[in-house]
Amino acid sequence: MEKVVKFYQGDKFCGVLIFDVDRGWWTPKVILSEVAVLACLGIHGLQREACKMLDQLAKEYHASLIASGCFFQRHPRMVSNCYKKFGYVDTYPTYAKVVNHDNQ
Repeated sequence: MEKVVKFYQGDKFCGVLIFDVDRGWWTPKVILSEVAVLACLGIHGLQREACKMLDQLAKEYHASLIASGCFFQRHPRMVSNCYKKFGYVDTYPTYAKVVNHDNQ
């Protein structure tokens, strides 16, 4: 079951971090998976706050691995740089396929 963290600056809603906690088929250890980080229009820097929160959640859930990414970013390098500043490394290629069922 996915979980949600809401971010605010004062009383202004800024966005959400959607995550899941589970064990993969390949390890008995706990994995914290970032599902999505969604920022409200005009909000910048939410990814940094999400990375900080992922670290806190990993401690809370005793996770041995945090899995995250930036599939649908207009500028994925900017988001990748943020992850790297928080200690994430590129470990393997990731593939995504956008499926358009409207034209079938």
